[in-house]
Amino acid sequence: MKALNPGLVMLFLLCTHWVMGQQKQHAVYALANPRYDSIVIRWAPASQVAWQMGNRYGYQLERFVVARDGKPVELSGQQGVQLTTAPIRPIAEAQMEQLAVKDDRVALVKEAIYSKDFHVSSPEKGLGDFITKQGEADMRFGFMLLACDLSPAAANAAGLRFVDRSVKKGERYAYKISMTQQPKGVTIEPGYCVTSLQEIVRLSPPREFSAQFGDSIARLQWLSNIDKGIYTAYVVERSKDGKSYQPVTDLPIMYSAEKNQSFSYFIDTLLDNETTMYYRVKGLTPFGEAGPYSTVVSGQGSAALEKPFIDSIAAIDNKKIYLQWHLSPLLQSKTQSIVVTRAPKVEGPYKDISQPLGKQALTWLDEKPPADSYYRLKIKTTDGRVIYSLPELGQLIDKDPPAMPVGVKGIIDSTGIVHLQWDANTESDLRGYRVFRANAAHEEFTEITNRVVRKTSFTDTIQIKTLSEKVLYRIVAVDKMYNPSEYSTILTLNRPDVVPPSAPVFVYNRVQDTVAGILLRWKNSTSSDVVKQVLYRVNSQVGSFNKSIVFTDTTNKVHEWLDTAIQAGGKYYYELVAYDEANNSSKDRSGDIEYESAYRAAISNIKAAADREKKLINLEWKHDQDPAVYYVYRSVNNQSFLLYKKLNGKQKSLTDDEIRIGNQYAYRVKAEWTSGKTTMMSKPVSVSF
Repeated sequence: MKALNPGLVMLFLLCTHWVMGQQKQHAVYALANPRYDSIVIRWAPASQVAWQMGNRYGYQLERFVVARDGKPVELSGQQGVQLTTAPIRPIAEAQMEQLAVKDDRVALVKEAIYSKDFHVSSPEKGLGDFITKQGEADMRFGFMLLACDLSPAAANAAGLRFVDRSVKKGERYAYKISMTQQPKGVTIEPGYCVTSLQEIVRLSPPREFSAQFGDSIARLQWLSNIDKGIYTAYVVERSKDGKSYQPVTDLPIMYSAEKNQSFSYFIDTLLDNETTMYYRVKGLTPFGEAGPYSTVVSGQGSAALEKPFIDSIAAIDNKKIYLQWHLSPLLQSKTQSIVVTRAPKVEGPYKDISQPLGKQALTWLDEKPPADSYYRLKIKTTDGRVIYSLPELGQLIDKDPPAMPVGVKGIIDSTGIVHLQWDANTESDLRGYRVFRANAAHEEFTEITNRVVRKTSFTDTIQIKTLSEKVLYRIVAVDKMYNPSEYSTILTLNRPDVVPPSAPVFVYNRVQDTVAGILLRWKNSTSSDVVKQVLYRVNSQVGSFNKSIVFTDTTNKVHEWLDTAIQAGGKYYYELVAYDEANNSSKDRSGDIEYESAYRAAISNIKAAADREKKLINLEWKHDQDPAVYYVYRSVNNQSFLLYKKLNGKQKSLTDDEIRIGNQYAYRVKAEWTSGKTTMMSKPVSVSF
């Protein structure tokens, strides 16, 4: 076979995206192309394995009627019409040899199917390795698909095309293309397509065709993703006179728009920059048909021009900016006008600040420049191009600092985040602000901004668990020349107080004998922000939920207390709590203290009542302690009190039925504990009977 263009090796991988892009490994895919009196069916195997099985067993083509006169036709039970009496296979090698004389694509199909050795001539380095890696079978398959896409004769010869001429108007058909025999171990799924004579595809010209001309090149582009699935390749043609066109490449240009790319591109090399070249493009379908031509674009190449260069830029009397530049001889010969542009930033935007200058101009003076600006030359050439110089900075020496920032305020939240704000300065050349911080007015302020702050706010983070109660801030404004303003007035903020005060310490707690009670002594908290100390009493036998306040001291000077509001036999402990201004607290706890005296308080709540019908006296009392026993003493007619009854400590009542009418009775009660401690004798309670 003939030696092929080296570009063909890579192009075949793209030529049949409607086949190669499918997900199934072994299958047949089909397309239909209705004409006025027939329907052309094109199919292609999706893998080289399926292709070889199709060559061996052949394909069968069935047609089903799915609609008639716009009404659906039931498919269940419908027998498909076999469109051929024998399997569709590639034609014989001898027949292909005859057709190859007229069509090189048929020759390519013959080589792919029948040749023992399949070679592609190419001088390109590394191409042979590429072919070896792809495998000869894949290469044959790819070149065959390419040839069938570009030539109906090649598709017929390969057994991949059929024209159905037995179709009727008003009927819609489904075509099924399948292997006549499934090979062992491999399932090759059939292909389907649905169409009718009324569904003729109107081919449209490629849209948005345009060209950009550079130095001996033309960059062509056209919108191709909108025709994806219709055109698989394009033919670009050029002309020197706009009448006689020739293709720019031997092979069509394959569809190349990526997933997120809308256009296809081609770069043509021009012989010179003086000849006007005309271009047009048309699309090719998988059926070998060509669509209409696009609009014609034309133009000439343009020689690359050296950029203009600003030689020097200087300040005059610190009031004006002087620029000087030069142009290469070629650029100067092509220059139509020169305009000086200026911008506040290197990236722009640049505005024209001069009238158009002649191409002989080499200097310009900016009479009213800002403190600093960037300058570029804008060159308009005689052939319509615009060329810019690189930007250069022009500066005046600015010695005037900005005004001192005012209105500084801020807050600190409970987590230590500081939010600062201040009023904006009004200088036009203001660059921004710097923020400084200190822990005390006598300390040196340290900058906490690592770069100039553009906004009039700043967020800082500080430690709140520290002994420093305050934090101080000052703001400095700087201009574009980094001239600093005076420090703002000091903003003083109080840190959130989360550090508790030092705890008070108990140093003495004893039972007092001279005055019944418990004497407590302590050392007060040493923290300066203590606002009160509270002494709590806790009955150990009941628990901390029965905590009571003994006293509150707001002077932080009281250091002892005698607690007399206690009961003999009780066990107590004390808590002394110091509170600061933020209500942080710390405390100390005494040990447990048992309070006893020689005699415990007498039982005071005793009642006696006579029941004259039953001839008895009921005696009862209340006592909030639990002794071991109660002793009840009785006196009759003002005689001495004698022990009358000994009762269990839980019994707090007595019935005296040893009564005589006319007597005077009196009773006294005393409690005793297992330790031997007793209450004092109660006062007598009398009853006349």
